[in-house]
Amino acid sequence: MSLTLASIHSEQASLVLECRAMGAPLWRHLGARVDPAGLAALADTRTAASFSLDGDVPLATVPPAGLGWFGPSAVALRRAGRALVPAFGAAAVEQDEGVIIVRLADVAEGLALEQRFTLAPGGAILCDAVLTNAGTEAVGVDWLASALLPLSSASDRIVSWRGRHNAELVEVTEAMPQQTWLREGRRGLTGHGGAPGLVALEAGADHAAGTVLALQLAWSGDARLAVERDDEGAWVLSAGAALLPGEVTLEPGESYAAPQAILGLSTQGRNGAMAQHHAAVRARLGWPGGAMRPRPVHLNSWEACYFDHDADRIAALAEAAAGVGIERFILDDGWFSARNDDTAGLGDWTPDSVKYPDGLKPLADRVVAMGMEFGLWVEPEMVNPDSDLYRAHPDWALPGREHPTAGDQVVPGVGRGDVRGCLVGGVAPPLRKLPIS
Repeated sequence: MSLTLASIHSEQASLVLECRAMGAPLWRHLGARVDPAGLAALADTRTAASFSLDGDVPLATVPPAGLGWFGPSAVALRRAGRALVPAFGAAAVEQDEGVIIVRLADVAEGLALEQRFTLAPGGAILCDAVLTNAGTEAVGVDWLASALLPLSSASDRIVSWRGRHNAELVEVTEAMPQQTWLREGRRGLTGHGGAPGLVALEAGADHAAGTVLALQLAWSGDARLAVERDDEGAWVLSAGAALLPGEVTLEPGESYAAPQAILGLSTQGRNGAMAQHHAAVRARLGWPGGAMRPRPVHLNSWEACYFDHDADRIAALAEAAAGVGIERFILDDGWFSARNDDTAGLGDWTPDSVKYPDGLKPLADRVVAMGMEFGLWVEPEMVNPDSDLYRAHPDWALPGREHPTAGDQVVPGVGRGDVRGCLVGGVAPPLRKLPIS
């Protein structure tokens, strides 16, 4: 049988998969650009390992957990409270210009998985995975990897980030692991440590030169990234959303899409990989008119006034701003009811009747008449316990029993429709009535 390869290529790198009649395609190459015509079948490059399965089990895009693969899983599922281990036998691979689509099915268990690898403008590769419950019973999803990738055996070290408030984005460099390297976020959002991502560098690589693989998830929630050394001395990188038990349950016909992974592959060092990431992110942004306009110069009331607002003082500040060519004036914290410090009022989105007896529209109209845009600060995702909203609905605060505060604030459970409706109902009126740009 002739060798069937699917590949996409940037100026610097290649992704090559070896297709099979049954089962997910095998990883044949991920790294510096190659000519696929020069690649032999993977089976011709591998020798049998002692004390192992008679059938070789190399790394596939979805490794067959439970059927001889003992490395990290691409998917972890449950049905009726018990582990469900899929065996994706049926496979179809399609290739078009700059994209590979892998469609897998486990007919017996009623599961379908689609993986997509897409070349983005600038050279990055976008990795997507969508799992569909094609069966008749609900399926719980504990894990779906956005990407499960091979790292070069020449990989030398990992760069990642950690941090806290006032010490953000501290760069950490670590040697490739002998067991498993793990970075997991559990805060519900990305924080001072930075986005869920890492850079794997080959020996000798630096910012300007050398082969580098950089991955980040297009995702702002809990995430898990791991690098695990396999039995053959290379490494496998896995990345995806970190799901809580019961967080994702697929009813028949429903699908779950893992966060997209943005993969930079560069032979021009870290800067080359980052340039690929930047281009991919710019391409996905939906700018009005198709392009980002020059950023307007703006003045924000916070540093000048903090919570000490009154209509005349703010108007004078706006006039001073217009006089020096400011293009956008933003009214920051302190404009709403009972907000004289940061311990009260958050959640009650009505203009303070003492500070702004006629509301905010006279100020906003005045700002616009002076040739500036008007902006308004809101923080609907947080609530002070000392607020009318919290007093009326203390049960809306997370996590549900005790309500620990941070900065005298709690988090409303915006997963509930009634909570979202109330927050939108509170914030929407001033946004609709004012000329906010």
